[in-house]
Amino acid sequence: MPTLCRVCFNDLRFLPNGLDLTQTEIMAQLVCDNVDGIATIGDYSWPLSMWLSQLKFSQELQASRLIGYLLARQVEQQNWPEIDLVCALPLHPLRWVSRGYNQSVLIMSAFLKEIEIPVYTGLVRHKYTRAQSASNREKRLTNIANAFIAIEPILDKKVLLIDDVLTTGASIKAATLALKNAGATDVYIACGATRLFI
Repeated sequence: MPTLCRVCFNDLRFLPNGLDLTQTEIMAQLVCDNVDGIATIGDYSWPLSMWLSQLKFSQELQASRLIGYLLARQVEQQNWPEIDLVCALPLHPLRWVSRGYNQSVLIMSAFLKEIEIPVYTGLVRHKYTRAQSASNREKRLTNIANAFIAIEPILDKKVLLIDDVLTTGASIKAATLALKNAGATDVYIACGATRLFI
């Protein structure tokens, strides 16, 4: 287990183990009604928000180990069927070049040290869009439409999609549509944190 100081542990607002957000009132604030389950560590507050921000914007890559570990603990508690494949929400190649890494891939790598699931690499982001973090809710919903495509068939498979932060669910909805169009029967989501954007 990665090291977690007592102060951070005491301040971390975990969601209850095994809570599937699709079974809560939170879904009314999200647009990803095409997903089959959502697990997350907690809400986007300190210290989780700090770790995610450091990972995404400050190249503090070691934060991915703790986030992946904690996310694996949440997914283990879900009452979901057995997952066949796992993939990370992809970045557009231009965004990857400017950042140098995909934070969701790093979280997935740490997650896979805890739970072994085969990796699906066929989900790609083929449409370059403005960063979602710089957009308001309305623009998030239109910005990301048709941004993803699954280039390898995944017939009759249950897929776990990993991302860092769930805000409106627009990216997740678009990626889930691409995965289901490629043949996935179910798509479950594992995100580091939920940051509702109302």
